[in-house]
Amino acid sequence: MIVVDTNIISYLLIPNEKYNQSATDLLEKDTSWIAPYLWHYEFLSVLALYLRKSVIDVNQSRELYKKACEIVESRKLSDAADVLNLTAECSLSAYDCSYVALAKETRLPLITEDKKILSEFSEVALNLKGYL
Repeated sequence: MIVVDTNIISYLLIPNEKYNQSATDLLEKDTSWIAPYLWHYEFLSVLALYLRKSVIDVNQSRELYKKACEIVESRKLSDAADVLNLTAECSLSAYDCSYVALAKETRLPLITEDKKILSEFSEVALNLKGYL
């Protein structure tokens, strides 16, 4: 089981040359993905961006969202204070700190390509290549 951020979910489901294969390899290596519930809203924003750019249509966006919900288990953080404590320690947003807090709470690695998360929380965060 691993914690993933919205970018990893997007890299898996929305074709792109740089990360798509690595995200697919990640799912093959570990099929149990979890994320804080906010990933839903972040992923919807990603889908909206691709809709506006006419990269995908509405039906495709619905299918991608449905598939993401089948892959990723949503978790509620047990204590929001953990997120606030993390934000006090770093320069990340509360959104990013939610992923870090979940990784710390569950003692699972956080897989991300976010350079700031990787830099500021290297004790729990790994990039795709580092985990694979």
